[in-house]
Amino acid sequence: MTRYLLGFIFALILIILVVILLLTGVNKSGISYGQQINKFAKYSTSSAESELIINGPIVASTKHNEVIIRVSKFDVNLIAISGYNNNIIINKTYLNSQNSYNAFLRALAINGFNLSNSSATTLTSPVGLCSGGDTYEFKMKLYSKNIVNSWQTNCYNVAHTFNGNFNATVSLFQAQVPNYYSDVSNLNL
Repeated sequence: MTRYLLGFIFALILIILVVILLLTGVNKSGISYGQQINKFAKYSTSSAESELIINGPIVASTKHNEVIIRVSKFDVNLIAISGYNNNIIINKTYLNSQNSYNAFLRALAINGFNLSNSSATTLTSPVGLCSGGDTYEFKMKLYSKNIVNSWQTNCYNVAHTFNGNFNATVSLFQAQVPNYYSDVSNLNL
């Protein structure tokens, strides 16, 4: 009887520990979800830049467009390109702040911006994978070091390396640019 009671108590303690670990959000590496978000948001004090590149459908050079949204603690930059030879047609810069960038990075981390699966494919570039749609590259650099470098397309069932919340992440970048939708409304994206 005592053995059964000890076994029951041991099992109960084990269950309680598992529940506590699940409720506190500790992952396999022993770092909590909150710690991961805080660690990623600390890049807001550095010179790190986050970037979204939207590359439109593969069409004639005169109809092809690409949009780059680059966000740092100093500014937000919207660049629109016409054709395949980097002909810049829009280049707008807006002031940003460290507090704004911190909030942005926290939101990106919550939506999995830094989650990628580079082993998902042997392709190093999404160009051509979604010929009738758009490709999205998610990047974050600190000087020459890639902190984030992944991609996704809006053609479903296509290989990708980005594992975060695609729609929320794209929306977060677009929301950093005042008048984003009116600025890009005439582009082929």
